[in-house]
Amino acid sequence: MSSDAAMPEPLGLGAVRAARLSAEHGIVELNAPNETLRVGDRLEWIVGYSDTTVHLHEEIYATRKGRIEAVWPIVGRGKIR
Repeated sequence: MSSDAAMPEPLGLGAVRAARLSAEHGIVELNAPNETLRVGDRLEWIVGYSDTTVHLHEEIYATRKGRIEAVWPIVGRGKIR
């Protein structure tokens, strides 16, 4: 994910003190301990700026109420020069 224009927001974690992104990983600091979150758990995010995030992937999963409804190919993948 990119944070070029706006920082992505993690969902369902409660109050977040800070979130930092690197090329291959991220760090999320919570305001309070979380007893259910474990290393390896997947997090959902609201993307802060999609233009520099979407082109990095082959497809987007469209979800509603926790279920995948569609898989959309990113036809522009690899077209940036």
